[in-house]
Amino acid sequence: MNVRFSQLIQQNWFECVIGLTVLVFLFPIPYHTVPSLDSSWQVVLEEAFFNKWQFGKDFIFTGGPLNFLYARTSIGYYPKLQVLLEALILLWAILYILYATKQIRNWARILLAMGMIAGAASTPDTLFLLSIAAAAISVLRSKFTVRSTLFFGFYCALLTLVKFTFGVLGITCTAIVVANYLLYKQQQAALICVASYLLPLCLIWALVGQSIFNLPAYFAHSLSLSSGYTNSMQLNAHPTHLIASVLMIWISSIPMVLWLAGKKSEITHFSILILGLLVYFLTWKAGFTRAGAHLAIIFQTASFLPFLILPVIGGRKSTYIWVSSTLVLGVVAYFWLLPDRRALYYRHASSQLKFGWQFITTGGSNLSDFTNVIASNKNNHKLQKIGELIGNRTVDILRFHNGILLLNDFNYKIRPSIQNYHGLNDHMARWNLRHMESNPPDFILACEGRVDSRYPTTDDNLFIWKVLENYEPVIEEKDYLLLERVERFSQSLSKPVLERRVNVGEKVDIRTFANKPLWMKSSYAPSIFQQIVAFFFKPEMVHINIETANGESRLFRLLPANMENGFLLNPLLEINSEIQKFLGDRELTTRIVSFSLHTKYGNKLFRTKEFDIQLSQLLRNTPSS
Repeated sequence: MNVRFSQLIQQNWFECVIGLTVLVFLFPIPYHTVPSLDSSWQVVLEEAFFNKWQFGKDFIFTGGPLNFLYARTSIGYYPKLQVLLEALILLWAILYILYATKQIRNWARILLAMGMIAGAASTPDTLFLLSIAAAAISVLRSKFTVRSTLFFGFYCALLTLVKFTFGVLGITCTAIVVANYLLYKQQQAALICVASYLLPLCLIWALVGQSIFNLPAYFAHSLSLSSGYTNSMQLNAHPTHLIASVLMIWISSIPMVLWLAGKKSEITHFSILILGLLVYFLTWKAGFTRAGAHLAIIFQTASFLPFLILPVIGGRKSTYIWVSSTLVLGVVAYFWLLPDRRALYYRHASSQLKFGWQFITTGGSNLSDFTNVIASNKNNHKLQKIGELIGNRTVDILRFHNGILLLNDFNYKIRPSIQNYHGLNDHMARWNLRHMESNPPDFILACEGRVDSRYPTTDDNLFIWKVLENYEPVIEEKDYLLLERVERFSQSLSKPVLERRVNVGEKVDIRTFANKPLWMKSSYAPSIFQQIVAFFFKPEMVHINIETANGESRLFRLLPANMENGFLLNPLLEINSEIQKFLGDRELTTRIVSFSLHTKYGNKLFRTKEFDIQLSQLLRNTPSS
């Protein structure tokens, strides 16, 4: 075994040296838990793994059971082992990319490595996505061997349980490889390829403490959440960013299409072409949905993918000019269009290089500072009075500050969407509703915060409905308001007060009902053309412009997928004091006197022009004895 390993290193010494060099610049540094949005979901998924919470049954998220191999926030579960595993899986991704380019000139591979290092201030999403593509291309191009197929299947299965986006690409690439084998009448190879993905997937799932019976639900819920994410989490992008992204993909993809399509007689070349286009599309959606810093995924993919295609189309002078140009253009676009990345690059690259080198040379002893600070970090976020009142009873968070629950070692009862902004479609909203009706937490901890300027009650709307109907304020400490559940749940009551059809931009006066709590439902049915635009680009956005009783005008974003079930329109519950007065004394602090609905983005010619709305008065339930 040692002889074989030594031979393997000798045969791939260049990849090992370059791979380790790239790794130290991208080395994962653990972050301490703070009650913020990203830090909170990351540490919740860490908590879920080490406590064997059931994905697909108890909750779902875009990250899977092995997401701690990707997310760096930690509350102290074996930090040295976590960092080591994160570094190893990242190194595996880097080596897969370098191995797939083994047949091209070394100067070009060094250029590729420099491009990867240039992404030190970005998430490693691009490297993981491209490593899956690289693994698939390597399998497609080489003669079938059981070992290479097993490695490919295992790697795709592993990343499927890290992040669902990786799983989508892994499953699709596996399907392309299987189809390629079948077209060449290699049925046994196709069967081995399928088994090399499914068996490790089930085995890893079971080994990390997940019930095998929850695996289908994990995929079903993840698919629904992913669909809702692309339709509800999109942000506007600067026109310059859009133009640059499209140009980068064209410059990167058109030569690939022409060269590979010219060899259409080869089934393998056609398979690689389909795979390449799939990677472009997936990274286009991943990068442009949130825009901003996420555009790095598009620029990096457009820069790196041609290097994976180069061994397939041949190393001619023109092809080397192509790959070199795309890399240079991608790096320039990355730093020019995303100046914050430029500012962060030097800090991240230097700190990751320093930390990575120390971790490797000292065996991880430099993590002692991290573990020593955990106790003081918890003490800084301690909620003494709230903790004494909660005791060992269950508690959930109203919005997205889940980290505060774990920092205080509260008895956290997780809900299906984890955070409010992921209750973004009917599927997730109703799952949360069933959770609240069957097994609600004893307490809800509220803290102010919104995502993407959304109306405060449009996220996780049915969960919020149950909170408003069945919880009362108890105590406030620091920035947190504690709500306690009344003795027994009872059905919510409402009385319709207004039903009508309104045009986009039409002002709806509701002064007559402004002193009553109002729940608004609205129909939303985008045209087929609008749905096509949403699939390839971005969906239509719906906004609400409200006017308050004091004359203030505010513009908020709505979630179209949640409009049919509705949301609390009046009063506006944006800050803790408004929630406290409404739930305590039923006082409507910020009353809405009029509103209008607006659409933007999508295609102007086919925008939604009217909505059917229904306003209902919420009637306060009396706690049952």
